[in-house]
Amino acid sequence: MFLSDKSAKDSARILITGGRSPAALHVARLLADGGCYVIIADSMRWPISARSRACHSYHYISSPVTDSDQFAVDISNLVDIHAIDLVVPTCEEIFHLAMLWAKVKMGAKLYAPPLKKLAQAHNKFEFIQQASKFGLQTPDTRLLLSPEDIGEEDCNRVLKPVWSRFASKVLLRPRYEQLRKIQPSMSIPWVSQERIEGREICALAFCNQGAVLGQSAYQPLYRAGQGAGIFFEPFECGAVADFVATYVRRTNWTGQISFDFMQEEQGDILPLECNPRSTSGVHFFLDSHSFAVALLDGKGPMEVSIKRPQAIKFAMLSYGILQAVRAGHIGAFIQDYQRSVSALSWAGDAKPAISQFIPIGEIVMRAVRHRCSLTDATTRDIQWDGPGA
Repeated sequence: MFLSDKSAKDSARILITGGRSPAALHVARLLADGGCYVIIADSMRWPISARSRACHSYHYISSPVTDSDQFAVDISNLVDIHAIDLVVPTCEEIFHLAMLWAKVKMGAKLYAPPLKKLAQAHNKFEFIQQASKFGLQTPDTRLLLSPEDIGEEDCNRVLKPVWSRFASKVLLRPRYEQLRKIQPSMSIPWVSQERIEGREICALAFCNQGAVLGQSAYQPLYRAGQGAGIFFEPFECGAVADFVATYVRRTNWTGQISFDFMQEEQGDILPLECNPRSTSGVHFFLDSHSFAVALLDGKGPMEVSIKRPQAIKFAMLSYGILQAVRAGHIGAFIQDYQRSVSALSWAGDAKPAISQFIPIGEIVMRAVRHRCSLTDATTRDIQWDGPGA
């Protein structure tokens, strides 16, 4: 399907969803520079990707959470009108799209596995059970379906909802009073996971029919609160690569998939959870040709081009500096900031970085309107909390 030697109007036509994320912006730039005709859609009015030169046109669509029927109509219309060949999700709208593809015969391929496979990977209990069945080393993880399932020993563990994102509700070694406030149920299950000490590692892979076409691994040295990483130190680890390859092969995975690990002092790696969508690991890919061929034709390898740390510079000057002040590591923060490159920078495409305060302002307005945190405001219109959500 990859037609790099033809003009834009005759090249592969791609719809990227979740245009609010820096990952979507990077994917759009790679595919556009790889010769593809790229349009972007999201249920935000002014996402960061909309002003990129990689974006042929931007389309505001309905939220799959608040108006799933109109969301389906909007996506179907975009696929038909623009003769889309491939839809590439980048955020949690991937689950809603997988449901749509299961119900409606679409004229485009969805770069994602079926919903059942996505849900099993996203489920923080089922993922660990599945990895263990594959013979992979995993941390002790218990399912909590009622308050009675919580014991005093959970004060020394990590508790989190089965369906959650950005560590927004994670409790690390919670106090007894915090445990008493948790109300797990069949409809809102939680997990209790053993606390692993060590180095946090994240990995992202692009896959086709059980084969890893390209992957990157990094350490998120700075975060926006407890949530998304904003500074990404590249990291090579054979054990991580082996885990990813095994899981992808055993699940016959096609699409994007990412993992969070902890590496213990002796070198063993243990998976914490899985996110079957784009993450910041995509910023380490710069070879647009190999990236487009991988996504469109299912052929690798995709080259990891960047060896320097990547950072969301604006977030580093807000969240990152606060983290450094609390830890007393201002000197290290300054060095890290200076040695990193902006994940939003791209030759000849400065508008997204220059105008990033516009999408940030939209998220702030959403947070105020819904009386929620900034983290919740970034996903409340696209998030997916299980098959019954």
